[in-house]
This record gives sequence, C-alpha cells and structure tokens, in this order.
Amino acid sequence: MVCYDGQWYPPNNVCIKLCPALSFPNSVFECTVNGEPVSCERNMQPRTVATRTCKSGYRDESHNAPNICKDNGEWEYKHIDCYTDCGVIDRDYQSNNTEYDDLLTFPWKAGLYMKKGDSNDFEFICSATLLETGNVITAASCVKDSNGSLINSDLLRVGLGKSYMPWNDPRDIHAQKFEVTRASDGYLHALVIGNQISKFKKSLELFEPLSFIFMKGAVDLSAFTRAICIDSIGSNSKIEFLEGEIFGWDRDGNHVSYNITLYTNDYCKTLIFNLRNRDAELEKEIMEFGRFCTDRALPDTLYGSSVMYYDEGEKVFNLVGVLISVHESISIFQGLRDREASQALLHYYNNLISLVAEKQ
Repeated sequence: MVCYDGQWYPPNNVCIKLCPALSFPNSVFECTVNGEPVSCERNMQPRTVATRTCKSGYRDESHNAPNICKDNGEWEYKHIDCYTDCGVIDRDYQSNNTEYDDLLTFPWKAGLYMKKGDSNDFEFICSATLLETGNVITAASCVKDSNGSLINSDLLRVGLGKSYMPWNDPRDIHAQKFEVTRASDGYLHALVIGNQISKFKKSLELFEPLSFIFMKGAVDLSAFTRAICIDSIGSNSKIEFLEGEIFGWDRDGNHVSYNITLYTNDYCKTLIFNLRNRDAELEKEIMEFGRFCTDRALPDTLYGSSVMYYDEGEKVFNLVGVLISVHESISIFQGLRDREASQALLHYYNNLISLVAEKQ
C-alpha cells in the first residue's frame, strides 16, 4: 500500500489476522484453503482447515475434528502434541524381509553397552527396555563395575532398533545409538525422596535393584523402535500364574525370546522353600519387596531384560519386571507383580523423571 495525497492506494484494503503455523515434533499436519493444499509451517489465513495425524509410535488422545483458522487469527482449539503410543506393535507394516521381524514384535528391545578399553568400539553388557518416558530400564547390577561402583556414564551407550547384539553390526539398518547422560543409582534415589523417607520407603526398596538409563537426544519412534507400557495399576496381580514373555539376545548375538510363567511372590516362596537342594541366597532374595520368579534358569545374556505380558483389556503389552538374577532352576525378577509394588512405582517414578530433567 502507498499513501498519496492523503489517501491509501490501492483503496479498500483490509488487514487480515493470520493463524500461527502448526509444527509439533510428533505430529504431521495437512492444511487446505478452499480444498487447495497450503503450507502448515507458515502463518495461515482465516478458514484454513488443518488436519493432524500422529507419526508412527505416537497416538492422538484429543480425538478432535479438523481445526479451522478463525477470523480473529486464532485456531478453533489448541493442538496438543501426540503422545507416545506405548505397548503397541505396528501390525500394518509389511516387508518382504523377515530378517527384522523380531524388531516388529519386540520394538522396545534395547541393549546396554560399555566402551572397550581405548578403542572406539563398545561391548554388550546387558539387555534393557525402552519406556514411554524416553529412557530405558535395566538391572542396577548392569551399571556397576566389579567393585560395586557406578560406571561412568561417558563409557556407556544404548542401542535401539537392533536385531543383532554387536555394537556395529552392519546388518542393523534400523539401529539408533545413544550416549548416556545418567544412570540412576542409590544416590539419585536419595535425592528424589529428600526428607520424605517414610513416604517413599517402599519405592526405594522397589527401585534399588533397577536402574533407569537417561540418554542424550530424542528417540525416533518407528515400527522398529517403540516404547513398552508399564503396568502401573497392577492389573496382572490378580493372575496367580501369569503367562509372560522375555526377550533379548543369545550368546551368539542373535535375537531370542522365551514364553514363561510368572509366579506371585507368595507362590515363589512356596516353590523356593520346597526345592530339594535348598539355596540360602535364593531364599533370602525372594523375601525382598517387589520380587517374583519363574521356574527356569534363563540365559545370562538376558540380565536386565524385561518380562512382558499382553493385556487383553487394554490391548497393549505391559512391562511386569526386570530380570535381576538367575539360579539353578529359578530366575528372579524385580517389578510389579502385586498392587503394593505398583503403588510404590506411582509415588516415585514421575519425581525421578522430573529431577533428572532439571539436572540435564
């Protein structure tokens, strides 16, 4: 517009308020004006229609209709980014290459690795599992050295989307690799509870044998890398003999999984105290809070791996616990096989995530 001789030219111009651009990390937007596509990444004119879908591995919990840009430059409603879609495998993905079928079935499988001496290579030390909060969970013993001290985070790495155990296996075309910023330990747990020892006593007992690994950078969720859900309400506690599945790698570095029966703590005590060859260490171990078991000795390469079950009601896979020890005929897990343990998780876990986020 130009002002000439006290008048604006061309005449009859009107300023139009534009709606802000739409861009969220977990969402995909398509925008149209009068049926014609326009960019969603620029400010948009009134009556623009925006339709949102979620990227693979995320879900839309708002269930809103397509959004419309109003004349006042505001959208009809505010978009909230898509949430992590935990515990769901991508049943729509199709490929002629069956080599990576294990990733489609267990997309939350992770590996914890440690630097090999002065080399640039890393060796596998434990299995782990990706959670919906973007970190992985493993056994606390996996992040400690032979002296019981916490391994320096700079020496640790996490591998996701890997079919094969070796760190640099060229066949792992879907692999994502991460540096580690923090591994939770007793010191970090103490920071979380502060002076609320009585409130979080059970939580500390539950988390002591576990470690949460926090990674540098965001995980790119796909059909091959997804997060598992946590059974935070203890739905499985009503099932005395719970059919579960544990997954990881064998000693040759290939994918392996086992279908196992998960027993409640009370049943495990009966099972263990009636063994023909009594094991004092095992008997002591099963008395700890949050423990449960299965009646088979699992491979040591599965240390730190999670055992899961399929919740028919919610239609999701839930993490029940983490493998922390293996004996002659019994394997011990730490986790959520009863409601008290689930309550201990809820009271503590969000505080832990928030504290780590503040310190990063």
